[in-house]
Amino acid sequence: MEANKEFDVAWTGPNGPGDYVTIVKLGAEKWTNEDYFNTSGGPSQKLLAPVEAGSYELWYVTGTDSVIQVRRPIAVTATSATLSTLSAGERCRCGWRWRVRKIPS
Repeated sequence: MEANKEFDVAWTGPNGPGDYVTIVKLGAEKWTNEDYFNTSGGPSQKLLAPVEAGSYELWYVTGTDSVIQVRRPIAVTATSATLSTLSAGERCRCGWRWRVRKIPS
């Protein structure tokens, strides 16, 4: 998947209180504030890929004791981008997207 893009994740699991699915850098041993969703939202949801390309893992984590139940490797590829040439005084539109995340308890 491409860096900084949303992608679909389907999961199965116990769906206990506070359970969540997240994406973390390969080799991580605990969650470090990456994108996630609570499993209570349904068996198919979206995650936002990290900005940095590299090797990552998807985790299913239990909310009651923060135990990682399942790990799946996933690769994040570099984002493609283009720039156009503008003439002096010409206006252009630029934008970006902010996403606020709640830290799982």
